[in-house]
Amino acid sequence: MSLIYEKQGHIARLGLNRPKQLNALDPEILLELHKAWKDVNEDSSVRVAVLYSALPGIFCSGMDLKTAIPRLSREMRMMQMKDAFTREVEIGMPVFGSEDAREGVKAQKEKRKPDFPCKY
Repeated sequence: MSLIYEKQGHIARLGLNRPKQLNALDPEILLELHKAWKDVNEDSSVRVAVLYSALPGIFCSGMDLKTAIPRLSREMRMMQMKDAFTREVEIGMPVFGSEDAREGVKAQKEKRKPDFPCKY
């Protein structure tokens, strides 16, 4: 499963889980993310969403060009990828992105900004 999607109470968690590809985004996971973001946005019980990595120490290595380019024509790729990114889906709640989702959830409960370390 490339995307782990679960809801617990008022929290939606979306986990990237492509270990061999270091969580590189391919067309399938982008479409899974798009469907999940739409579901999150339509569920009035969800108050916060957490985007996280299921891989320790790695968030996302970018687009998986090995699968994205050969499988989609330019026009189709542009249309599907455009819709799959969250900026094309209005999400009416806070969204946290982290390799450690627990901090985002804890910060939301404590009504403070999350303390995420930036690793480059």
